Amino acid sequence: MLQDDLKEFRLRLGETQETLARRMGLTVRTIARYESDRPPTGNALQRFIELARETGNRTFEESFWKHLTAGLGKPPDQDEIIGELERSAILILGHNRGRKGLLGVLHKELLKLLADTHKSPSILRYPAVLNADLSPALVSRIDYLQSVILDIEKALSPAPTRKEKA
Repeated sequence: MLQDDLKEFRLRLGETQETLARRMGLTVRTIARYESDRPPTGNALQRFIELARETGNRTFEESFWKHLTAGLGKPPDQDEIIGELERSAILILGHNRGRKGLLGVLHKELLKLLADTHKSPSILRYPAVLNADLSPALVSRIDYLQSVILDIEKALSPAPTRKEKA
């Protein structure tokens, strides 16, 4: 049972319910509940997976992961994992480089994609969620990509000074 694994994991770490609660930013009551009658789910269980990974407790990491994915009905597929990694990477870049720094990185990658598309047009995929047209013509996809690049360039360009406006 997950409750037993959680308690054994805590003991293996050499922690009391109080020290584990403090470490994870939870209350002692929550840890006690997790170990007795209401095990964690979702994000809370994900935090235990991360702690198990950080502390090198591979067996518990795998056990917690199985419990997490059992609640989802199926483990995430490769596309879901990649999508999550992409979102994480964008958040990290945005946090560390700031909004303009992130736009610069995206601008560079989009220009590269545009150049590659001109060499081999079939590589350009279109995010269908952006338009009801699920299979737009290649010209539409390229136009859309170019419009995104222009929007980024506008956002990256410095605001005109008062002298430039006059």
